[in-house]
Amino acid sequence: MPQVQAIRLEGTYLLWLDVSTLGLHGEALHRFLLEKAKLHVDEGEMFGSAGEGFIRLNLACDAQQVTDAIDRIARAAKEEKLIWQPAQAMRQRNRQRQKRRLRQKTQRKAQQNPALRKRLRTRAISSSA
Repeated sequence: MPQVQAIRLEGTYLLWLDVSTLGLHGEALHRFLLEKAKLHVDEGEMFGSAGEGFIRLNLACDAQQVTDAIDRIARAAKEEKLIWQPAQAMRQRNRQRQKRRLRQKTQRKAQQNPALRKRLRTRAISSSA
């Protein structure tokens, strides 16, 4: 399922899956996983706002069980027609990340360079007028 990305493991038996591209969050994601995919997982939101859009899958079981769980998510997503969103959602999220990184980089440079800081401030004032 290319729309769902696994986060690289670092010495753990718990796999974090980014399911944000399914377009479901909170209670809707919980119901989808439990009722449609017939799967009980730890949702990322349990671990704070940074976990939103993620689920945690326990790998301390037979490999076939993990494969079945992922297949059930994929089948349920296809049946619920959730697969059509992922590529678009992923592109949008990547664009947002790139903009945020560029903004952060520019702000760091502006802190180190008074001339750039003044130019950015002037640009922000003229664009808001």
